[in-house]
Amino acid sequence: MDKFLLIKDAYGSVQALASDQMKDLIKSLKEQSSVCVEGTVLDRGKDRNNKIPTGQIEIDAEKIEVFNSIPNALPVYNSSTELTRLTHRYLDLRSEKMQLALRFRAQIISKMRRFLEDECAFVDIQTPTLSHFTPGGANEFPVPANDSGEFFSLPQSPQIYKQLLMCGGIDKYYQVAICYRDEPTKPNRQPEFTQLDLELSFLLKKKLFV
Repeated sequence: MDKFLLIKDAYGSVQALASDQMKDLIKSLKEQSSVCVEGTVLDRGKDRNNKIPTGQIEIDAEKIEVFNSIPNALPVYNSSTELTRLTHRYLDLRSEKMQLALRFRAQIISKMRRFLEDECAFVDIQTPTLSHFTPGGANEFPVPANDSGEFFSLPQSPQIYKQLLMCGGIDKYYQVAICYRDEPTKPNRQPEFTQLDLELSFLLKKKLFV
């Protein structure tokens, strides 16, 4: 098995077959080492594995360049505790589960944008994230300004700005907004979260539910 190398990137994995001269190099590599493999893509023939997307092919490796070798096993695996995963978040993002989640999130946002803009004529407008203090149901995060004693606040929501947009003649507004609320962290309460924010003007109830 020292002749085989499983290569992974953000888009999938493929098996590489190395020559006898490369066996020692492959044996010394730990999982998640960063490498560049050059070679010829071959049909696996009778050894095809139809259970995986790239199971019909393999790479006949002619050159393996090690960019960064992992000296020891990485602390993050699928069975790691939540604390370990969060401590080493940059490594946790390498997992297939996290890769799929982030790409799925991006696809959802993209589809929402296309629907709102192409079919409903909404306008995507970014509102300020440095705002003035607006007392409400939650505390706000203060951001010190250069002027002594002055500060900004991170917005709990784009509420004020989107209403001003309605006054300015923008009748259909939306944005994927990041909001901030200085509250104790709970499963349903986060200090920073993302929401799809919408506002429409001169809208009848009947039209809203169409």
